[in-house]
Amino acid sequence: MHLHTSWGVHPDPGKGATEGVATRRAPVPAMLVIPLSQHTGVPCKPLVKPKQEVQRGEMIGDVDALISAPVHASAPGTVEKVEPRPHGGGGFSPSVVLSPLPGFQPAIPEDIRSLEDALAMPQAEVKAMVRRAGIVGMGGAGFPTHVKLSPPPPKKVEICVLNGAECEPFLTADHRVMLERASDIVDGMRLIMHALGATIGIIGIEDNKPDAARAMADAAQHAGLRGIVRVQVVHTRYPQGAEKTLIHTLTRREVPSGGLPADVGVLVSNVGTAAAVRDAVLKDMPSMERVVTVAGGAVKSPANLLALVGTPVRVLLEECGWIPEKAQRVILGGPLMGVAVPDIEVPVTKTTSGILALTAAQLAPAREYPCIRCGRCVTACPMHLVPSAIAALCRNGLEGKAKASGLLDCFECGSCAYGCPAKIPLVHWMRVGKAALRRTRAA
Repeated sequence: MHLHTSWGVHPDPGKGATEGVATRRAPVPAMLVIPLSQHTGVPCKPLVKPKQEVQRGEMIGDVDALISAPVHASAPGTVEKVEPRPHGGGGFSPSVVLSPLPGFQPAIPEDIRSLEDALAMPQAEVKAMVRRAGIVGMGGAGFPTHVKLSPPPPKKVEICVLNGAECEPFLTADHRVMLERASDIVDGMRLIMHALGATIGIIGIEDNKPDAARAMADAAQHAGLRGIVRVQVVHTRYPQGAEKTLIHTLTRREVPSGGLPADVGVLVSNVGTAAAVRDAVLKDMPSMERVVTVAGGAVKSPANLLALVGTPVRVLLEECGWIPEKAQRVILGGPLMGVAVPDIEVPVTKTTSGILALTAAQLAPAREYPCIRCGRCVTACPMHLVPSAIAALCRNGLEGKAKASGLLDCFECGSCAYGCPAKIPLVHWMRVGKAALRRTRAA
């Protein structure tokens, strides 16, 4: 697997409406729907029953499995139901439906321990605190962070990378977190490095965020981390923030096909995740809220909102003055890797980085034409695949041959489809092929 230098695309960033506006707190909804699966891995089992009263931060779902993460109540209140509800990732997820206490307004708790005391803790204790807090990757993948902090022997992580690239168009949640919580992110990075025994820290930020790069560099310097943690500004290019791509850009190390970052001594964490680690260890605050970008042509007042996990998407759209008649599609995440939702009552989860209400003019033409063999998808692919050929194999039910051609190395960034003049839904066919492979394995 070779990561070449001419990869990627340059879509219109669309970030101007929200990158310069301070984050504000979203309203507390009348009802919270908290999915018991907000992470990669085994879904949680409910720990509560209808009519039970819960406190903010109380664990309401957990399971005894290696790859999983507990779920917590984001507000005090009464459990109304425990039942399957529509999920932003598609389908239904068992969920806790919670009625918040009337008049509740969330507040950030004070630190209950110092960073110095936390850095003196055994590594296993820090990892256990991260696990109890239910922290997962907040960049979108949702992989449980405590698992990342425990690479299997003999793998050893020496470099901790914080991902501040935020390369998807429209999204500026990470940008605002870096500006508003720079020192907290650096504290979180130090805790992650301590848990891993890592000796080098790199914060990767695209060059379209110079203010964030300055803020993070100043925070690292103020923490006395010169020579240990550095901010590295990288070219603005999609998908610069993809894990394997960013590792190669920052370290020139290449994760092998089918391998993990730990195979080359690296861990990658989102900047928001690092701030959440600090909250978990220094405040005993679980993962129960996050910053979400709300934008798009069908929104009057785009913003970044600090929302409680479980808040319906509709509440955030209404807070930003969305125009339903103009919204052709609502997407969770960014426009290239996000997922369209059929129901705006689906809830915000730990991995919801953005809510985009897009107009018809902002969506790509739906009409598909025959492939003209131009090779643009090959040039765009950061994994050096031939997307047009792999997609054709998947389309014709030849997923075995597609796998041999690198199908599983595709992380569905959408660069190929974005650059395709024939508007072939290349990523769609990649997903079809992967689903066929999963069915074959399950049979």
